[in-house]
Amino acid sequence: MSEKSAPESNSEQNTFKSITKELTQPFIDLFHSSRALWGINLSYLLEGITYFGIVGYLVLYFTDIVKLDDISAGQMVGFQTAGITLAMLFLGATVDWIGVRKSLIYALIFMLIGRIFLTLGPTITSNTGLWSSAHLIAMLGLMGIILGYGIYQPACYAAVKQFTTEKTSAMGYAMLYAIMNLGGFLPGIIAPPIRQAYASDQEGMLAVMWVYVGLTVLGIAVVAIILSKKTIQKTVEEVSTETKEQIEADKKAEDEKSAKEKIMFYLRNFPIR
Repeated sequence: MSEKSAPESNSEQNTFKSITKELTQPFIDLFHSSRALWGINLSYLLEGITYFGIVGYLVLYFTDIVKLDDISAGQMVGFQTAGITLAMLFLGATVDWIGVRKSLIYALIFMLIGRIFLTLGPTITSNTGLWSSAHLIAMLGLMGIILGYGIYQPACYAAVKQFTTEKTSAMGYAMLYAIMNLGGFLPGIIAPPIRQAYASDQEGMLAVMWVYVGLTVLGIAVVAIILSKKTIQKTVEEVSTETKEQIEADKKAEDEKSAKEKIMFYLRNFPIR
């Protein structure tokens, strides 16, 4: 009885070790990933905080400050989200034309200008209401965010593809998704103390938006400093070398297989079974 249970116990231990390795190895690989990839993650975190932080205030901004009705305020939020979707469709290829670094910097500059318009508008005009000067300035701000985000999001995903190998790509994309969710959570911690420090809700809301403008500037600095041309070139060369070595190793392993092994592999992986 004990003789039979020993192999079973060893098999279970090996299975557990295999599963544990599969779960932990991506994190280990990501921890040892390039400076360029960490630069993308940090930029994406800052932008996630800023984007979700401002989106959370947009309806209040348009109803309380620009003085639109609830329906029109909701339409402005829809204008931004739909606009970003269309912008990604038409501007997503920008990264293929000018590269990751320039795409990210241009995108963040567009969003910076848009957020400055959005935040500064109520202080430079008292004309509020539908199609008022405050409304038009705010719409210009939204257009800047739309154009910028239409370039930024595809550029980040293109960067992950460019800066990762077969081992780290899955976790690289997973990190972007996790950071996006973290960016949606953190504004709930950052914004309330700032709003409470001001006498009126409007002043507090605009103060929070100025903080997000500052985070956009910080995001530009992160890309400019961490994602230098030298860093990107070094990362791409390392990834290319590792990928080339992996392809050669896979080809060598394939060549060493016997005809029977190749046939069995084909039958096991045949799509129609």
